[in-house]
Amino acid sequence: LRISPLRLVTKEVDIRSRVIHYLNAAFHNHTAVSLHNWKTYGEMRNLAMDKYRIPLAEIELPCQTLEQGLDVLEIMRNIHIFVARYNYNLNTQCFIEKTLNAKDRKHLNTISIRHVANSIRTHGTGITHTTINFVYQYLAQRFQVLSQFLYDDHIKSMLMKEGRAFNDATISQSKLSSRHQEGGLSRFHVASQAVTPTRQKQQYPVDRAMRFIRTVRQLGISEDGFSFLDQFRLLITEIGNALGFVRQVRMGQQHHSTAAAQFMPTNSSSTKFEATAKTDGLSEAVTTATKLLDTELESLRESSADGTDYFQTLVAVFSELRSDSQTHLQNFYLSLPALMLSASEHLMHNKEKLTRRGKDGLTASFTDDGFPLGVAYVLRVLNQDIAFDSLHWFDSAAEHFSQEREREASKKTEVIASRWSRTALEEESANAELRLRELRGLGGGGRL
Repeated sequence: LRISPLRLVTKEVDIRSRVIHYLNAAFHNHTAVSLHNWKTYGEMRNLAMDKYRIPLAEIELPCQTLEQGLDVLEIMRNIHIFVARYNYNLNTQCFIEKTLNAKDRKHLNTISIRHVANSIRTHGTGITHTTINFVYQYLAQRFQVLSQFLYDDHIKSMLMKEGRAFNDATISQSKLSSRHQEGGLSRFHVASQAVTPTRQKQQYPVDRAMRFIRTVRQLGISEDGFSFLDQFRLLITEIGNALGFVRQVRMGQQHHSTAAAQFMPTNSSSTKFEATAKTDGLSEAVTTATKLLDTELESLRESSADGTDYFQTLVAVFSELRSDSQTHLQNFYLSLPALMLSASEHLMHNKEKLTRRGKDGLTASFTDDGFPLGVAYVLRVLNQDIAFDSLHWFDSAAEHFSQEREREASKKTEVIASRWSRTALEEESANAELRLRELRGLGGGGRL
């Protein structure tokens, strides 16, 4: 490629220009035929320019890929439909379409970080802030529905009743602890000496959560078989799905910025090309080009190092919900034990339906991490993290279900023992009858 042009009798042969023309035509034509391979040909073009110093032209075709997936702009404009039709997985950072929404298809759509990064590569990093605005508007509508549910007279009275019962039990527990410290010898104090430190804390009973679920179910059931508590759980899940989408867009932006910065010079923070061009006395056009280059490098560096906490921003904008005028929201944390039991049963039933076909398989799923994310977000917005921790709900649930397992194990042991004793009794009875027959036979022979 470094050979000078060959001059023949009637023409001139320039190998370098022929190679440049061939590569430009090949990259452009192959990309036009299969747009999903644009990234491969782009990398080949960059490699040729970097290794052989060949000035190749831009492909100038729209960037597409087979992993494009659903467009972020379409998801953003229909965020209310997206959060209702997809399940969020927190470990893999992806959304999986619900089976119910894909009845006529043999596959389910998924949205991962790669899909979001491809959409950002197509539309630019500006869609990140637009996504935050759309999610904010959606969350504002969801919080209105949440407020209406907690403002309902039936729900409000039930939550207040739960709060009073828990406070009374806490006061009784504290009095009992103080008496125990004073050295009382009543039978309650003697029994409390064997209590573990975790049990000394007042815990929200699982039985009350189950009773709360049954009471709410008596208020009415929709045509789909959902109670008001189930619909409230779906509301919290959709809020969590919206926040999961924000997190996915944020990580997709970082993924895109990291991929775009692979050719950026490592010392770009200290080197200013515009100042170097002015120092060397280059032309005005070159100076303008270096200024644009400095601007692009600075923008790329800021986008890759952007540490904006969008979750904190979305928490701060709804801080007005903590005001004294929103007193009906102060008991939200008391509904969480029943909500968590309902969510656990719902997810367990959906996992059991994974191996089924037909109508039951349409509601099967193996993940629904939007619910815990939504619970954590609403607790932070309402500033009720400490109040919920005071319930010691997870300790109570762990202790309750461990006792259930022990009870089931003891029942199985009793059943096995009863079967064994019944079998042993039958064998002993059969042996006794056999011996009796033998004795009768011997007695008859003696008389003869």
